[in-house]
This record gives sequence, C-alpha cells and structure tokens, in this order.
Amino acid sequence: MHRILAILIAAAAPGALADGAEPGAPASTNAPAADAASTNEVPGLSLPGADLWTEALRSAHDEYRTAKMSLTEGRTEQLRALLDRYRQEAEASYDEKRRFGNIKGMMIAKTLVDFVKQAQESLAQTGDFEFPGYIRHELRETFEAIRREKEKADSDLAPRLGPLQDTFYARFKAEIAGQMGGSAPADETLRPLFMTWLGTEPPALPPPPPEPEPGATPEPNAPPPAAALPPGVIAQNADAEQWETFARWTARMSAPAAIFLPIIDQIEDQTGETQDVFSGKKSEWKLEIVKPMPGSMKYVFRLKKIDDRTPVELGHWPTKENRGQLLIRAPLHEAYPADFGFELQGAVVSSVQTRSGTEPSGTVDVAVKTQPPGARIFVGGTLFREAGEPVKTPCTIRLPPGETDIRLSLPEHVDKEFPAFDAKTGAAIEWTFQPEKDLPGKTVPAQSRKIWASTGITVKRGDRIWILPSGQWTVGARNDNCGPDGYPNTPQYAHYYKDPKAAPRQVPEAPYGALLAKVGYLPSAKIVVVGAGRTFQVGSGGELLLDANETAEDSFRRDNRGSLDVKVIVIPSAPPAK
Repeated sequence: MHRILAILIAAAAPGALADGAEPGAPASTNAPAADAASTNEVPGLSLPGADLWTEALRSAHDEYRTAKMSLTEGRTEQLRALLDRYRQEAEASYDEKRRFGNIKGMMIAKTLVDFVKQAQESLAQTGDFEFPGYIRHELRETFEAIRREKEKADSDLAPRLGPLQDTFYARFKAEIAGQMGGSAPADETLRPLFMTWLGTEPPALPPPPPEPEPGATPEPNAPPPAAALPPGVIAQNADAEQWETFARWTARMSAPAAIFLPIIDQIEDQTGETQDVFSGKKSEWKLEIVKPMPGSMKYVFRLKKIDDRTPVELGHWPTKENRGQLLIRAPLHEAYPADFGFELQGAVVSSVQTRSGTEPSGTVDVAVKTQPPGARIFVGGTLFREAGEPVKTPCTIRLPPGETDIRLSLPEHVDKEFPAFDAKTGAAIEWTFQPEKDLPGKTVPAQSRKIWASTGITVKRGDRIWILPSGQWTVGARNDNCGPDGYPNTPQYAHYYKDPKAAPRQVPEAPYGALLAKVGYLPSAKIVVVGAGRTFQVGSGGELLLDANETAEDSFRRDNRGSLDVKVIVIPSAPPAK
C-alpha cells in the first residue's frame, strides 16, 4: 500500500553546516551572502587595529573551506543518496497513478518529485536544502521520514565540525594577537567575529590594470599587461628567460587537501601524509629537492605540470613572511585515489652581496671544528658545498675575504650563528653545541586517567617539540607500574597483549601504557608515540595534548593511577635566511 499523507506546516530545518554560527546552533540558510568588497574590508565585518584578510588569514580561510569540504563530503553523499531514493519512489508512484488514470495521485506524486528536484539542486549548489513551509496533508509521513534522515546526517557531523572550527579559531586568534601587539580581544568578542568571518567570502584582490587601447600611450611606470601562461604551466608570478627545476612534488591523494611545503633553505627530500577527517583515508606525498633554494637569493617562481598527473592549485608562493612555505591545494577529483604532481621552477632575480656592496677578490681558508662533529655550514644563508655535496665539520672552507654571516647547524642541537664573521688569513671557528633537550622548557603532568589532556602549550606549524617524560604511572586493571615507555611484551605483562579486546590500545603497534602525544583535537591529528622521550616537527598547529596508550573510553580509565612529569621544549621554526 502507498503511504497515507496529512497537512503539515513545516518549519525550515536548521542549517547544521552554516558557518557564522556556533556548532549546533540554528542558522538560517536563507541569509544573503556577503558581497565582497574591492578592498581588504567587508561591510559589517571589521576589527579596529586588525586586518582580517592578511595573506596568512586568507590562507587559513581557504584551508578551512578545503577541510570542511572534506569533512562534509560524507554527509553530502548521505543526503544525495537519500534524495535519489525518494525521487525514484516518487517518479515510480507518478507513473503508476498515470497508468490507472488517478489524477489526484498524480498531483501528489508530482508535488514530491518537484520538491526532491529542488532539494537536489540546492544540495549541489549550497551543500544543504530546506523544507517548504506548506505541505499537502497526504505527504506528511514522507516528509517526516526525509526530515529524520537529514537530521541524523547533520547530528553525525556536528561533533566533527566543532573541533575543526576550534583549530582554526586558535590560528585566527594568534594572527589577530600578532597584529594587535600580542593581545587579542576576549573570546566572547572575538569568537562571534570569527564565526562570521568563516561564513564570509574574502574581499576581492585589486584587479589587474586594464589593457591599453590599441595605439594608446601607456601610463608611466604602468605594469605590463598579464600574458597568457606558457603551455604546461600551472601558475607563475613573473616572466624569466631561464628557468631551473628546484623541486618536484608527487602525491597519491584520497581526498582534497591543502598542504604547506617548506621550500626556502631546504636541502633534504621530504615525505608527508594527510588524513581525511571524515573518511579517515590517508594521502601520501613526497617532495624531492632537486636543487636547494637559499634564502640569500631572490627568486621568481612557477609551477609546471607533470605528465600523467593531475595539476594542483596555487595557494601562495614562498616568502619570508610565510617562512618560505609554498601552499598548494589538491582539489576535488572525480575519482580517488588520484595521482597529483608538479615541478617547482625558479629563476634568480638577485643575490646578496658582501656588506661593502662589492665582490671581493681572492679567497682565504677558514678551519671549522665542532663538537660533536658533522655540522653543516651555511654561508650568507646558503648551504656550503664542494663538488655539489654539503660540507660537514671538521673541515676547511674557502671564502672570499671580508665580513659574511656563518651559521653552524647540527640535528637535535642548537644552531650557532656568527654574524659578520671576518674571513681573513688565519681565521678559524671552533664551537661546542648545546643539545636541544638541555634547553629550558615547561614541565607539565600527564595523568593516566585523563583522555587527551591539554598541556596548555600551543605550537605552530614547523615548530619542533622535545617531549621528555619521567616517573611512573599505572595503566590498566592489574595495578602494575610502568614508565613512559609502557609495559614490555614479556611473560610478566602478557595479559596486556593476549586479547586486544580486553586491553585495547589507541596505537596497536606501540606498548600498552606508553606515553602518546598529538597536536590539536581533530580526529585526523597524527598520534606520536613518545615513550621514554621523543622529538618531532609539528605538521599542523594547535594545542599539544598528552595521553596514555589505552583506549579512549572512560570505563577503561577508572583503574588508572598516577601521572608522569613531562618536560616540553618548543623550538620555533626559523624564518628563511634574509
């Protein structure tokens, strides 16, 4: 039998995904979109003493939208399947009523078909759809069923969207604080502004100057008109006669993502991964450094396509303001997994000369010794090489006479700089490095009962963290003590490893009870096994969290006791050399 339907005046469904409201708060999807201005201000969205659309904030805004698109992809698929199913039912009902000449039944089915078509169009354009204010009484049961399934999809997403917004709010607040002398407005003032900012289109960048009329005399100092990109070029910021390939990036992507790539002063290949916050699927990438780009040089850039790979989109070029990082986006692809890639090419504009402004003649030998040995040497911001290979201490390097900046760098030790070093006959350098783990830090507790407890320490992308724990805690129901490296898989502690269901771990391959760390509350945040001590580089900024390698369920934490003392040292990432 077909559904029997009644009169319903239905309120519009809450827009669970609307930016501009706190997670879970009702938000109208009928609100008009903000018009983008031609400057860095949007009507009704401003904060005295701060620019809400700096390059860093524009990048954060773009990253949020990419992350949100990935997060909501699963919900959109659920709603798309829901509407497809009801459209098929409604069209089949219409065809059946037409065969029997049931005019009223045809009108009822046609009403449902029209609604579903409009909902499908709205979902495709805005990511959401609304219910009409008036519905025929015969369609009450059908619309109630659609509403329930839609609310279920919205409620499944809300707990994931909140942490995503929290992560970007921390970045937004830090940027505003930097502009306002280190102190941002109170959260009750700044948070509503942030939510409005998320749902606002960025103001348009200044348009390029119009091309002159044929035969017209160009304005003095007017920039040349923009030229079409050469074949195979994705983006470039200037023309050059001779381009060199400095890096090559390839990836196997499972979802859209925005990725920051350190470029300036990088000398080693890098690998990384992103994880889709909704599906949990991972994407892997590799950045091959073909030739280092020293910060002492000034470059123009372009991105070149790689055959048989999908091109990326440009976020921003490397600059000293963004710490020499290239921002790229792997856009939505019609089928995953998908292979993306590009070559980063550059051309030198100018180089840094000696402080006198002239190029000296002749060379001098400078002996360099360090303890421990094996340090790399940077001269004028450029890695010193011989025969194309980096030189390591102890060694003798040949330099032009005169003043130059020298920096010594050894992994897991504090860099040493010798500004304006006077390279002359007989000059030498000797230095004993200080281990980074001996630097002062902040000691915080890691409590065995608390699940992903905040340390109160906020770190930024590119920072390096040392986590040095001490003490013992009890994790599990047997009252066994263990250190930060957890319980060893030995006969004495075999009960923690025999049955994974009885003693589940967040990281199955790490010891039970070991100390864990991650940055930020996103479900996709990478978990680092700290154990007795660890250093790692931050891939995405946020709060540093600590936990024990035990399932994140309260019922398993009741028997835990004690805490570890954890020393945390944060080493900020250095901007590219000037």
